[in-house]
Amino acid sequence: MRTLPVVMSLLPRLPSNRAIWAFLFALSLFSGPGTATAAAYPEKPVSIIVPFAVGTATDSIVRLLAKGLQAKFGVPFIVENRPGASGIIGTDRGARSKPDGYTLLAASGTTMSQNPWFFKKIPYDPTTDFKPIARIGGFPLAIVVRQEAPWKTMAEFLDAARTATKSFSYGTAYGMQTVCGELLKKNARLDLISVPYKGTPQAITDLLGGQVNFMCAEFATSLNAIRNHQLRALAILTDKRSHYLPDVPTMKELGLNFLPEMHSWIGLLAPSGTSTQHIETVSRAVLEIAAAPEFSAALDSIGFELSTLNASDFGKFLKKDHAVWGKQIKQAGIAPQ
Repeated sequence: MRTLPVVMSLLPRLPSNRAIWAFLFALSLFSGPGTATAAAYPEKPVSIIVPFAVGTATDSIVRLLAKGLQAKFGVPFIVENRPGASGIIGTDRGARSKPDGYTLLAASGTTMSQNPWFFKKIPYDPTTDFKPIARIGGFPLAIVVRQEAPWKTMAEFLDAARTATKSFSYGTAYGMQTVCGELLKKNARLDLISVPYKGTPQAITDLLGGQVNFMCAEFATSLNAIRNHQLRALAILTDKRSHYLPDVPTMKELGLNFLPEMHSWIGLLAPSGTSTQHIETVSRAVLEIAAAPEFSAALDSIGFELSTLNASDFGKFLKKDHAVWGKQIKQAGIAPQ
């Protein structure tokens, strides 16, 4: 600890250049860990919690993203599935994880924007427990019926539902599908019965078998059946037509404005308190990977549409989406459980 005063005492007697070098040398002797160059991030495996089961659309997309992140950073990105309770179990685990950048969370409209309104109490706060990283994209919803159904258009479907001697039923596996069905029931004045399922694939199976009359189904689980002429899409619930099904009109085109735009989304979050530097590092990487042609090509078969947002814009979107769904769920007359 006496080296620095000794060196400093020599400075006036040294030529200027030598004095400068001596001073820098002295500083180097006293430089502690706080002045050392920060370690590269990430330098060890990163976990991405997916609050849904293996094989779901969210899981498939996040696994593809994790593969790209692993290739970019040279460390494993491990997908950790924690399904249950409409995504609440895994999302809560993400909220309670150490905010060191090594545990991330796959988020969706279900967990961030709808669950807070569907349930009286959930163990996490979507507005304070997380920091946004990036939004990747999502799936449009469409009103679909089985191919053998006699209704070829949305107008024919509505007429049949209004004049039916018994109730029409719709299959639903998660919040957005339920809101769609209940808003259709209320605003179009239809007598509809909701039939809940644990997963959309099971609901699609019953729709194909005629156990339910229709679904508000996202492309992730319905597009292949539509392309294979097993299901018929009557209308798309987005502002613009989808390039996956360019011949299917939007509800707005049909003059049917009693259903809002419904488009699922998937993104990445980190626990609140995670370093902004770590957030920005992952955010830039996600946007870079999503922009690669091979990424979108790999998701073409399930109708995934890219709509990327950086951390800042994703944060603004989350606040807006949370408020929008609160309003729509109340309009649908769905009381929290």
